[in-house]
Amino acid sequence: FTQCSLTGTVPDSLWSMTNLTSLRLAWNYFHGPLPPSISQLVNLGELILNRNEFSGTIPDTIGDMQQLHLIALTKNELYGPIPGSLNNLSQLGILLLGYNDLTGSIPQLTNSVNTIQILELSDSYISGSIPYSIGSFSIISFIFLNDNFLTGTLPSSINQLHELNSISLHNNMLSGPLSGIFNVQSQPSLQVVDVSANQISGTIP
Repeated sequence: FTQCSLTGTVPDSLWSMTNLTSLRLAWNYFHGPLPPSISQLVNLGELILNRNEFSGTIPDTIGDMQQLHLIALTKNELYGPIPGSLNNLSQLGILLLGYNDLTGSIPQLTNSVNTIQILELSDSYISGSIPYSIGSFSIISFIFLNDNFLTGTLPSSINQLHELNSISLHNNMLSGPLSGIFNVQSQPSLQVVDVSANQISGTIP
């Protein structure tokens, strides 16, 4: 049901379809909150609801959906903190939450450090620093944290991201030097580094 110009709210019965493995409702006009009962979709691997008009907070129960490997909620009207329960997901590979009104800090994703490949939290109200633990994302390729309110310096652990292809951090309030942050020898796939519109100094080695 992607790009079908569907409107209204998602029927309550859909959130209890326990055998669903993929829910794709992107590019429609659905509105209303995501209910806590979403966790009844215990076999869901893909939650693709981007480019709708969903509002409210992301339910903390999303962390109970242990089969999730793709979450796409970009370009909705979601607000509030990113649930800490996302740290419970052990198969999460793609997390797309940007272009909402989300607040709080970057999730640690403690149990996804060996599976997360794309982290996209652009154009929201994410604040705080980039955690040093981001260097534990062993296979991550794309990081998009641009247009937020991030502060502090870039963690040196970024140079441990050997599969990194692109990192976008522009238009935050980051500061400090670039020295020691990136390593062209150990990051051969790195193609894009955007740290513009910050207070970062130095050159990319």
